[in-house]
Amino acid sequence: MGKALRVLVVEDSEDDALLVLRAIRKGGYEVTAQRVDTAPALEAALREGEWNIIISDYVMPHFGGLAALELLKKSGIDLPFILVSGKIGEGTAVDAMKAGAHDYILKDNLTRLVPAIERELREAEVRRERRRAEEALRRSQQQLLAMMDNSPAAIYMKDTEGRFLLINRRFEELFHISRKSAIGKTDYDLFPRETADSIHANDLKVLESGHAGEWEEEIPQDDTLHTYISIKYPLFDASGTPYVLCGISTDITERKRTEERIREIAHQQEAILDSIPDRAWLKDREGRYIAVNEAYGKAVGRTPAEVAGKTDPDIWPHDIAERFRADDREVMRSGKRMIIEERMVTPAGEVEWFETIKTPLRDEKGEAVGTTGIARDITKRKQMEETIRFQAYHDLLTGLPNRTLFMDRLALEVPQAQRTRKRIAVLFLDLDRFKNINDSLGHTIGDHLLQNVADRLKGHMRETDTLARVGGDEFTVLLPLINQVEDAAKIADKIIGIFKTPFITDGHELHITSSIGISIYPEDGTQAETLLKNADIAMYHAKDQGRNNFQFYNPALNIRTLERIQLENRLRQTVEHGELVVHYQPQVSIKTRKMVGAEALVRWRHPEHGLLNPLQFIPVAEEAGIIVSIDQWVLRTACAQLKKWLKAGYPPLYITTNLSARQFQQPNLADTVMCILDETGLPPQSLGIEITETLAMQDTELTARNLKELSAWGVRFSIDDFGTGYSSLSYLKKLPLHKLKIDKSFIMDLTEDPDYQSIVTAVIAMAHSLKLEVTAEGVETEEQVAFLKANGCDEIQGYFFSKPVPADEFGQILSQSA
Repeated sequence: MGKALRVLVVEDSEDDALLVLRAIRKGGYEVTAQRVDTAPALEAALREGEWNIIISDYVMPHFGGLAALELLKKSGIDLPFILVSGKIGEGTAVDAMKAGAHDYILKDNLTRLVPAIERELREAEVRRERRRAEEALRRSQQQLLAMMDNSPAAIYMKDTEGRFLLINRRFEELFHISRKSAIGKTDYDLFPRETADSIHANDLKVLESGHAGEWEEEIPQDDTLHTYISIKYPLFDASGTPYVLCGISTDITERKRTEERIREIAHQQEAILDSIPDRAWLKDREGRYIAVNEAYGKAVGRTPAEVAGKTDPDIWPHDIAERFRADDREVMRSGKRMIIEERMVTPAGEVEWFETIKTPLRDEKGEAVGTTGIARDITKRKQMEETIRFQAYHDLLTGLPNRTLFMDRLALEVPQAQRTRKRIAVLFLDLDRFKNINDSLGHTIGDHLLQNVADRLKGHMRETDTLARVGGDEFTVLLPLINQVEDAAKIADKIIGIFKTPFITDGHELHITSSIGISIYPEDGTQAETLLKNADIAMYHAKDQGRNNFQFYNPALNIRTLERIQLENRLRQTVEHGELVVHYQPQVSIKTRKMVGAEALVRWRHPEHGLLNPLQFIPVAEEAGIIVSIDQWVLRTACAQLKKWLKAGYPPLYITTNLSARQFQQPNLADTVMCILDETGLPPQSLGIEITETLAMQDTELTARNLKELSAWGVRFSIDDFGTGYSSLSYLKKLPLHKLKIDKSFIMDLTEDPDYQSIVTAVIAMAHSLKLEVTAEGVETEEQVAFLKANGCDEIQGYFFSKPVPADEFGQILSQSA
């Protein structure tokens, strides 16, 4: 197939047009053609089609070749134009060529047509390539000039004689000379001779060496000497000879001044830095150390002078250096102080914690020109916090998980078992006649025996099992995702078996057995508390069966169920029948030993069983769903009673009361409390509400919202029984708390047990660091009071001052206090 060729024929004779096209096809072309014979038709064809060449007759009745040529030029389309005519004189042909025709051919000599076409097509392609190259060069020059003009630096090009060939807009602005005026001038025409000599000497170094270079150049500008950092490099011709010098000059005058100011500041602060025992430092904008104190130098194994001028990558491992640099950038970007806790690992592999404060270093204009920082070693504090967290989740004697952690894990396993349709087994283990060993050999040997039992049990647990100590001689085992009930029986039987070998404890050979109760999910319960309770019931049945055996839970074992139902039914009528009463226990300032508040504690005056304490009926009320009405009755009664005492002229004090978890799940809790306060006339500032750690972590979003709303009105909140519930300390920061109450279990043996002393001391210190007050519960002796006072406890509550008493007796205490 021939080469494709699109031909536009301007010819009034169709026959002559066919002759022309036949001659082209003989030359090997596959021709697509259109014939036109008027100016409008030619214009339309040029507008609508794409052509390779125009073949035009010279003379036509209504149109001519020169007119066609003129239309082509007006269109702006570059096409080869060849005249083909029967008669044309040499002069006419010359005129046509001058007008823009590319060739002329006589119709009786069409053999010349194809060579002429091929020649003109080649020349047309050459013209197009040249135009494309010229356009690309023009765009490139425009882009280069645009980039140069958008640069904040002064950019220029010079020939080898130092004459300017090009400058950018920034050069014009800095040195007050236009681009046009600068062309052909040298540095000697723009600057003083001394300056020009220095610049020219640097230019020669680049041209002679053929390598780029960088210099600081002092150049006068607006009657002021400015410092520029100039980067210069050569361009080479085809022979490798430099023929153009390019330069980029950036004004660093302000940076130099800033660095000098920072150095002055550093000298002034070095003495201050060295007086700080913590690690302290100053850095410039680029992260270079301006000064560090002795403590910092010692930490990195260098003198302060050796650290100065270096950056973090010169001193620290890559990951730490990157973290430090990111912090510095953020401090300078935000202009705000940053306080962070950082974990560091020493070369010896020891973990250290630091509380680091980073602050922007500002110049006299208030702009951030660097950073200053202080890092305080808080490793001991973190270790203490970790100890407290561990102790909150673990048994101090054996190191095993405690009841809280056990119940957390059990609560997590229940949904998983529900999804996988597997079973869970809970084993409740009690040591038989352990009390005899304690009473006869003493608590020390008893404690050591418990540790030995824990170690032996741990050695027989699977990796997925959880072994916990939940009481004096009580242990629990969680067996997750078992396939059949028999699996639990096998493990229980194995545990029974490990007690056959006597325990050698402090030289005593001790024989002891265990009784085990087993509950299975889902047959014996679908809630964690239910499973544990039923395993406990089964354990007592094992003891009834002669001890040293295991028993599965059987609903028939729960003889107390009927009693519970009767208790629940009676409990629903307590408020209506007026059987509930509130007792009040003083809360006393440890410094002044004056009463500052009272805790309201509910009691049930049962018609048959006498006065019942909350542990005997509150769990039933919670399960029965009547706890909310009891909560509100106690709150209303306590608020009204305090208002009555205050109105009677007794000294100001506050009242605290407990609210249940169900109460805190009420979305309108804040409205309920405020309505009671309005109803009784008691100021919100006189009311305190105590919540447990576990409650603080239940539905934290709703709890936090309720607490914050009430706190905004002035109601104060305390964490009750601190240290016995949920161990995460994050809620202490998230919730608007005012006080921690140390559980009486830590106070009971406080003066004899160093471990409890450490815990209480740590809790007080932690609470005070969080701006929280501390109340100790269960205080009964003068020795306990002395210890708590010496360690900064704020308030105490317990039988040392008074047991919980009815309102009339408490009024007498108030009178005596007044």
